[in-house]
Amino acid sequence: MEAEHFDESLFLAARFVESSQHDDALTVLRPLIECDLNDFHKMIVCVNMAIIFGQKGQDSDALLWYDHAISFERAHGGFFAAEHKAAYMAERGLTADSLSLYERLLSELSLTDEDGERIRQNISILKQRPV
Repeated sequence: MEAEHFDESLFLAARFVESSQHDDALTVLRPLIECDLNDFHKMIVCVNMAIIFGQKGQDSDALLWYDHAISFERAHGGFFAAEHKAAYMAERGLTADSLSLYERLLSELSLTDEDGERIRQNISILKQRPV
């Protein structure tokens, strides 16, 4: 798939989400996973799928799509999807799971000082939450 078509699909899906047509957005995105995209682009599609399922209140589906995204980024040392999953879990009150994931991210070899500081701040905030 050409980058232009990928971008057009993401744009169309975003327009559907803006007009609360979440199922239509998922219909546009789902086939992209089967296309000849690189792992980074597939990860982006999966994160978007997770966000849309989250907006629909389908937490288990959202978490599953975050896991798919993580599987695409892991081989390349990325943690964009993992960090978004941790934030999603924190928003949903899954504090222990979120903390666990954030703490695992601190051991990522590709972590920059800035990334580490942001993750440590998120951990600190979560640890202040009442249990």
